Amino acid sequence: MKDLVTTFMSGGMIQLINIVTGIIAARLLLPEGRGELAILLLWPMLIADLGSFSLSASSGFHMARNQRTPQEIWSGTFLLVTILFPVLIGIFILFAPMIYDGQRSEVMQLAYLCSALIPAYLYALALMAIFQGAQKFGPYNLLRSLVHFCYLGIILLFLAFDPPSLTTFITSYIAAHIVLLGVTLWLSWKQGWVSVKPGAEVVRSLFLYGLRTHAGVVLAVANRRLDQLIISVALAATDFGFYVVAMAVEAPLFFAATTIQILLFPKIAAQASEEGRQQVLGRYFRAGLIIVIPATIGFLIVAPWLIEIVFGAAYLPAVDAARILALSGLGFTLKTMLTTYMRASNRMKVVTLSEGAGIAVTVVALAALLPTLGLIGAAIAQVLAFTIPALLMAFLIRRTTGLSLAGLFRFEKRDWQVFSEITARFRRSDQA
Repeated sequence: MKDLVTTFMSGGMIQLINIVTGIIAARLLLPEGRGELAILLLWPMLIADLGSFSLSASSGFHMARNQRTPQEIWSGTFLLVTILFPVLIGIFILFAPMIYDGQRSEVMQLAYLCSALIPAYLYALALMAIFQGAQKFGPYNLLRSLVHFCYLGIILLFLAFDPPSLTTFITSYIAAHIVLLGVTLWLSWKQGWVSVKPGAEVVRSLFLYGLRTHAGVVLAVANRRLDQLIISVALAATDFGFYVVAMAVEAPLFFAATTIQILLFPKIAAQASEEGRQQVLGRYFRAGLIIVIPATIGFLIVAPWLIEIVFGAAYLPAVDAARILALSGLGFTLKTMLTTYMRASNRMKVVTLSEGAGIAVTVVALAALLPTLGLIGAAIAQVLAFTIPALLMAFLIRRTTGLSLAGLFRFEKRDWQVFSEITARFRRSDQA
């Protein structure tokens, strides 16, 4: 229960900081500059995710199964990232002129600087997953929060001496990831995990699990980013700025699912029976619903006032898109939980099929809706991209494991007990 509380608190803090940094960027850079910032950060992170061969999932899985020593897993993960990142930097630099064609000269110059994100992000993500797999959620939550705190702090430091610019935000983002990597290495050393002698067998095992998992991950990343990629190319930077703000204001609605999956993965992976895995899945899925459904209803009501007050009247064209995107919360929660369940069970075929279906739906929906509906069409496509794969995955899982979709929605008394215990802990903290 302590892990659940601290992880939720960490997730909530991350969302709050992201909102603050998003507000600062939106108000200082205005819609066009906000869109350019998003375009600059989108591509290097995308290339890093697509080229990572799911090493973070692999390292976390091996640590949770406790079949290798932490030193073996850490050193093997470090070696594989060291091999991968120069290749990915080369790919990004090679295609950067094509990716950023038509953008301002400042954007093109900053694009090359953004290549530094690739190694910092890959190392930190893969090594952080070892803490997650070991269920050391204290250090893990510290690390995943740290990069967001640093990003905000460095931005404010720069703004105290220089006027706002794209360079300010890009430099701050890169510096925050470098700090994250440094602290990750230090905490790994404190745990006694740091080693430079990876065994050939553990390296092979890490890579093969990542390779088996990666097809589904690639499809998931493509599904999650495809709308942004197409909009960034098809529409002006200003329109992309509106869409980024729409995604930013609805992102807190998803924090329950993304936070719960951090706890869910190692707990399911540690279960020996299928029945035990399904019981854990159901309990945590329903916990997410208790948060997602009321939050979505509230957001649909307050969205216009929220966007105008927080981001400014210049971003009011984003309201309708934000409301539509909020409707994807239930589909996102179901999809996230089922994907985590199958990953932790080491069964990725179903995930791959459902993500492929999601991409097909996104492409068809964007092709049909974007030319006539613009941002609204893109938002509708994103809702479909979450919902249809989630339902397909649930159908396929039921056929292979007997998992009941209706059973996932069947609340039990112990589901509410979880939140009673969380409330009690907060009351004790206030009284202390």
